Amino acid sequence: PVQKASDLPLPPKVAEYVAAKAALLTPLDLYLCTGTKEEAAQFFAIMEANGMVEKLPKYDNCWLTRTDPADVARVESKTVITTPTRRETVPNTKPGVKGQLNNWISKEELDECGKKRWPGCMKGRTMYVIPFSMGPLGSPLTKLGIELTDSPYIAASMGIMTRMGTPQLNAIEGDNFIKCLHSVGQPLPMKT
Repeated sequence: PVQKASDLPLPPKVAEYVAAKAALLTPLDLYLCTGTKEEAAQFFAIMEANGMVEKLPKYDNCWLTRTDPADVARVESKTVITTPTRRETVPNTKPGVKGQLNNWISKEELDECGKKRWPGCMKGRTMYVIPFSMGPLGSPLTKLGIELTDSPYIAASMGIMTRMGTPQLNAIEGDNFIKCLHSVGQPLPMKT
């Protein structure tokens, strides 16, 4: 881990994004994910040491994770997507019919919500900087992204669900990446 975004080998636009969010979220330090098997093992070791996962002995690399059923990652109604237009995210439905796919909010609404929820939310935790692609590199359909999170569970999960790591970071040119942000939302030390 490093203390500031300028210490990470990032493309300029990614470095700007990471620095701006680090200033807002105030993590303890930053870690650039490489997507290696050794790194995934490190994430699981961190989670096991903190009681977040339990190794199941019957199979190799088999873990039990218990999450809070109210976790918004499991609640579609609390998950939002922001795009320039609603149509890019949510399929059109007949008048009076609520669609089942995605919840859209404007960038302005998201910024307003963020002003209340984001400041200082990563205090005391590591911010994981996760370069990823949805789809193989080189495909015209592939989307590149940078996910910022303070959860080793999310960092490990991104390595399972996406193509993640240094090749994806190296494929980013300019502003051709999706900006993703996640936090457990509880600064350290936790208040009870």
